[in-house]
Amino acid sequence: ALPFRVHQGAITDTPPVEVLQKEVAFEVDEVVVGGGKRVTERRATAWQSAQDDGLSFVYSQKEMQPSSQGYTPHVARVAAACSAIATADLQTPTTYDGVLLNLYP
Repeated sequence: ALPFRVHQGAITDTPPVEVLQKEVAFEVDEVVVGGGKRVTERRATAWQSAQDDGLSFVYSQKEMQPSSQGYTPHVARVAAACSAIATADLQTPTTYDGVLLNLYP
């Protein structure tokens, strides 16, 4: 069994990818993989946090700084929907303080 639940189709009001591409500052960066080799990611990424709290996100020796504006409008709506689903599922108030966005070619 998976350590999480899948809620397929639970969020129906998602913006088109083209809208997010205009709203979110996606970047393609390098990461460090096995053996210390640096490679360019095959996806574009962005990190947003709910408020300008300065929380960064780090993986594969790549540190992403949050957007200075907090969540963009469409990301805020999706994050709120995820919080509502998690709150109902866990039966305890749940909020997310950050969102990692991935844009695949």
